[in-house]
Amino acid sequence: MNLHYLYKKIYDEFLKKYRIDAFATDNFSPTPPYYLIRPVNELQKNYPVPYGSALFLDQEPIYRSFMPIFTKSRTDLIDESNIGTRRIYLQLLKQVFFVSEISPEVVEIRRILANNKKPSPIVYYFYHGLASLDNYRNYWKEDIQVPTSHDKLFICYQNTVNSYRWHRIQFQLRLRETNLINQGLVSYNPPDKEKLKGIIQTATMRHGNKTMEKYALNKIDILTEPSIIDTDSPDGSMSTFIDIENCQRAFVHVVSETAYYNNKQHLTEKIFKPIVAKQPFLLVGARGNLAYLRRYGFKTFSDFWDESYDDITDNIKRIDAVLAELVKLSKLSYKEQCTMREQMQDILEHNWHHFYHNLKDIIVDELTDNMKREFSQSYFWKNFVKEEDIDHLNKILKF
Repeated sequence: MNLHYLYKKIYDEFLKKYRIDAFATDNFSPTPPYYLIRPVNELQKNYPVPYGSALFLDQEPIYRSFMPIFTKSRTDLIDESNIGTRRIYLQLLKQVFFVSEISPEVVEIRRILANNKKPSPIVYYFYHGLASLDNYRNYWKEDIQVPTSHDKLFICYQNTVNSYRWHRIQFQLRLRETNLINQGLVSYNPPDKEKLKGIIQTATMRHGNKTMEKYALNKIDILTEPSIIDTDSPDGSMSTFIDIENCQRAFVHVVSETAYYNNKQHLTEKIFKPIVAKQPFLLVGARGNLAYLRRYGFKTFSDFWDESYDDITDNIKRIDAVLAELVKLSKLSYKEQCTMREQMQDILEHNWHHFYHNLKDIIVDELTDNMKREFSQSYFWKNFVKEEDIDHLNKILKF
């Protein structure tokens, strides 16, 4: 998927009319400035001076260490080689922000911007839902059926390991200590021992729990053992691919999400892989994300196992609770697992159909409804932006 395609549509069909220059995160770096920002639209020679600027911060989770992006000039965060000239000073323009999460960080951004007395619109929408529909558009033609057999208990992809994904290191340790890893297909690609120690120590500074840090460091030899399903050189393009054959070898898909901490409601393409493959799933994610998914019309599996882990605030206990459900499933006979999956068939079919036939309209309506609300409440935009232009964008994005 061309990640800027959606942004370009929003620019061409709405932002351009209001002379709002558009920028999006093009890459992600673990060191400052963290977000690499590049333009969506190229300015022509006689293009009028922009009146405002829109910044799409919707691909990666927003972490507190990235907050300077909202409190300092953003010109130094732009890759000049892709602009050609310093055409714009973003901090001098009327701003609009697009985000893809509901989180304390977004609340803090609103507080920071409110200090201006004339705060900027912050438009939330489920970016990764739309991106996944594009990424996985070809799988709807494959006549995917609910599997009737399996040879593994679970499958779990958690290739990327860093201090923001400390939960994956912990979950991998649990899988090895319980020997459940021998019943699953797992991707886990840790760095060398010294780098992994550094990741664990940095993660503890961010998320606390010195006891878990000490425990993990004592198990560092176990944690540097890789597990490989697909490749030992993962890259971002893998997010656009679903290995249906390997997925359906497993009874349950354990989704190890990108965001895990700070009650961040943020889901990525990972949650949609089992939905496309017609699999049940457990979620290793931030508190409340199963409920977040259900708000978009998807069904989960509380009739078959305990999903109260989604309500657990303690980050360590939530991992333990997910693992406990996986242990319970491992104790079922093969026949009992197959019977359970037969009983889930209506849910699995519903989720697949809902993803391909309903989700796009839900998210586009969410995007444009939130645009109407945010623009109507903005000091700079409320008497300027017309709802009919946002309705036009709605129709274009649904086409």
